[in-house]
Amino acid sequence: MNWREIDYFKLYIAVFAAVFITVNLLNTLEAQAVGSVVVMVLPFVLLHRFLLREKVAFSAIAALLIILVLVQYLASPYLITVLYLVTANEEIDRRVKVLAEKYGVSGVEGGYISYAPFPNAFTYGNVFTGYRVVVTYPLLLILDGGELDAVIMHELGDIKHRDVEALMALSLAPTVLYWLGRACLSDRDDDNDGVGAIALITSILMQYQLLKYSRIREYYADAFAKQHGYGKPLAKALAKLAIIYVNIPAIIEMQRPGLFSQLFISSGEGDDVFRDVNFTKKITKTSGDNITSILAKARAYLDEKAEELVYKCRKPSIPEWAYYIMELGSDHPSIVLRIKALIEEEP
Repeated sequence: MNWREIDYFKLYIAVFAAVFITVNLLNTLEAQAVGSVVVMVLPFVLLHRFLLREKVAFSAIAALLIILVLVQYLASPYLITVLYLVTANEEIDRRVKVLAEKYGVSGVEGGYISYAPFPNAFTYGNVFTGYRVVVTYPLLLILDGGELDAVIMHELGDIKHRDVEALMALSLAPTVLYWLGRACLSDRDDDNDGVGAIALITSILMQYQLLKYSRIREYYADAFAKQHGYGKPLAKALAKLAIIYVNIPAIIEMQRPGLFSQLFISSGEGDDVFRDVNFTKKITKTSGDNITSILAKARAYLDEKAEELVYKCRKPSIPEWAYYIMELGSDHPSIVLRIKALIEEEP
């Protein structure tokens, strides 16, 4: 590696660092979303002449990963159907189709129920199979009709914004750069060590940016529900989920091993504000170990408690920047901040 290349790498580090920091300091969701795409593309633009030294490796890695992603994209709807025990449900299907038609969301194949053992909701599918909105049976036990519609609206927001395709496309960038960095470092040519190391470090930062983009898409889906008047019921639904996950750790363990947990409306993470000793004493210790019986018995208690906690989220007990730090490694934003955004300036 000559001095000219070293100087170029220093310039690259300065430019990428400046863009990365600037993007993460932007105030609006729209600017952050666009900035995230810029962060994913920028390394390939700035490093293209060095990456082309490994034309064969670059072409092979890119082609292989594109094929794998396409296979996953085409096969995942069938795998998810089996993995999460998804089946037809007339009532959910009716609600989904009515709301999709009313608010102009195209490509919706229908509404379904999942018999996965945890409360949650998700959307899956592709442009060939259509998109399914799925609500798990345990979630149905704790939501009223308005909250159920609000959850469906969030999922329709995911479909409207084409989140499945956006995340699939963006996830290719850091993965390609990572494996290309590995290829450069394993090459016997010492001239490639510098670009290999920079590619690996950049790919790690890009993965964090991808997580942030995933968190942004959750805010967008929430905003879609809020835009059409479902902000308050969605906030209550999220509060109920947080109470359940914080106070019944066994449910988190049921959900986390999932291969497609990024699809869920809630990642299973909560906050101490949702911790409730009374819930643990009155509900979980008197209903046995059966999750279904716990949730069925908790419905009335959750209705009252969720209302109280939604109000508390208007003014979080810790600074917002602390929540941003805590969620850095998560693909979902803080439930507290999501609820706060949903109930601010409610239309």
